[in-house]
Amino acid sequence: MPAFAGSVVSLSGARVFAVALQLATLPVVARYVPPAEFGLVALSMVFVGLAMALSDAGLGKSLLRDGGRDDLVWSSAFWMLCGFGLVLGLCVLAAAPFVALLYDAPRLARFLSVLALVPVLQSISAVFVAELESRHAFLPLALALVLSSVLSAGVAIGLAMNGAGAWALIAQQVTLFAVQAVWYVLGSTFRPRVTFSRHALGAHLKFGSDTLGWAMLQFVIRESLRLVIGFVGTMAQLGAFAMAMRFLRVPSTVISDPVSRVVYVRMAAQHATPGAVRDLFLQASGLLAVIVIPPIALLAAASEPVFVLLLSEQWSDVGLLFTLLAPGFALQIALSPNGTAFMAQGRTDLRLRVTTEMAVLWLLMLPLAASFGAVALVAARSVWFIVFLPRMAVFMRRAFDVGLADIMALLCWPVLLSMAGFALQRGLSRSLGLGEWGQLGLAPVLLLLVWAAILLISRGRLRDSYAALRAGMA
Repeated sequence: MPAFAGSVVSLSGARVFAVALQLATLPVVARYVPPAEFGLVALSMVFVGLAMALSDAGLGKSLLRDGGRDDLVWSSAFWMLCGFGLVLGLCVLAAAPFVALLYDAPRLARFLSVLALVPVLQSISAVFVAELESRHAFLPLALALVLSSVLSAGVAIGLAMNGAGAWALIAQQVTLFAVQAVWYVLGSTFRPRVTFSRHALGAHLKFGSDTLGWAMLQFVIRESLRLVIGFVGTMAQLGAFAMAMRFLRVPSTVISDPVSRVVYVRMAAQHATPGAVRDLFLQASGLLAVIVIPPIALLAAASEPVFVLLLSEQWSDVGLLFTLLAPGFALQIALSPNGTAFMAQGRTDLRLRVTTEMAVLWLLMLPLAASFGAVALVAARSVWFIVFLPRMAVFMRRAFDVGLADIMALLCWPVLLSMAGFALQRGLSRSLGLGEWGQLGLAPVLLLLVWAAILLISRGRLRDSYAALRAGMA
């Protein structure tokens, strides 16, 4: 069985490559595809994203909790998901003309008609991915990400440079998921039998129903912001917001998602051991806080010159939006293993309740923020997560015995020192009159100083956490 470090490195390495390729691709594509075109694609992906969130119906994660592989159960899950994915794709296709009419953007209908293929591909892939994860075959998952990233980036750049506009981004998405689906099928040992039993799925359907409800609420929380910006702002503002989100998702893609994915497998195996899930959560989140929060803070401090240099002057609005989004996202990424901990403990009911309350709070804040415009909407996103954090801790205490004091202890030094780094970056840039390149050079120096300070203060705890995490994953 791969050790913790090897498992995370294989996935993280692939994600680092994919993100590096994306970061290399974006400056090229962004010079040929203006913000308003990005905004149209971002709006299209809202509706496709809902179908994608529902596409595996929670069955993939549930199958991992079995500890074995019953052919009847797994084959039944596969055929159910195939049918479910087809229905989702048809729903996207049927909704396309109404969405285009709602936003007075006729091209949205054509974009959605093509993107309807994506949830179908994701549903088909779900059981094959679960089988690979169940035997800790993370290398094929990593290779799928690398290959699909290379091919989809090539498609996007080629089409953008030939004047395809938004279609370059649409083709990129379809290529990405099509290549991954083919690779998952080829790399997995699972082959579905021509059989189906709803009864055999049993508890998996209960787990899946809670997960579907959670996915719907996650969609409301995550994508309602795009929908409302599409109404109260311009497509160019929506494009700038979508670009900021692409960069904010880099830490999740490269670090927290692989960590959570690997940690979930071990949490699921040890969920009956008292304290095991709590310890794994605290260790994983403590390390994520140190790794993720400081670079997000320093990039936010230097965001305006960074995005102008990287993307061109037409994308200058991205810096402000990134800065406003950064606090909430940094904390959310650091605490992201909480979702896997809820699932590993079989407390999808509590996870659903947490997400329900988060969605209610967000929907109450949304109209108030919208009345002040698109920028206020973006700022409200960070305020919302910070305000809800104490309530989230109540549910975490019930599910796996982690309370607000535990969360504050693991976040304290990364947050305080990152705030100091942010203030120094802004203060020194003004007092020294640094230009764009000077600010860009100062940020990594301050980041290293922040990391050094955190390690000096917390080196014992961090060393013990990493050692315990590796031992738990071995």
